[in-house]
Amino acid sequence: MAAVVLANMPRSPGAADLEDLLQEVAIRVVKTIGQVRDPAMLKPWLRAVAANVARTAGRRSVPRLRLVREAISEARSKGPEGAADASTGDAPMAAREEGLRLMRAAERLSADYREVLLLRCVRGMSYKQIADLQGVPVTTIETRLARARRMLREEMRETAASAKERHR
Repeated sequence: MAAVVLANMPRSPGAADLEDLLQEVAIRVVKTIGQVRDPAMLKPWLRAVAANVARTAGRRSVPRLRLVREAISEARSKGPEGAADASTGDAPMAAREEGLRLMRAAERLSADYREVLLLRCVRGMSYKQIADLQGVPVTTIETRLARARRMLREEMRETAASAKERHR
């Protein structure tokens, strides 16, 4: 549920955090579980409840890149030990910056692509597990994941090309 909420949650200042939204999901589930008639539809129903709670919270706020800000905050809290020094070169810093650029690009994906990407790459779920969770065929998950990865590659290439142009 956390991955579904995370993929659909608002990205705005003052927006509810993940735990708050998960609590809202739990409350909504307890109140409306009696509406589920077919036990086979429980997983897709839970996914829909989680996505709807997160999207509703998003409509109440101004968009922002929540995951990016969390990553930046985490990177700052680690302090200088994550930074490059003279003996190691710029590799750790470059890797961190590349990760932040990748997260920014992932945040710009549509919810369908972002959710599949998070479930696969962050949660490590199989295509079958994601398909079951979303109530769609495995081929749909394969397609969405391939498209999400392609969009991220293209975005990263464009970002790198524009950075090279700025440095000329």
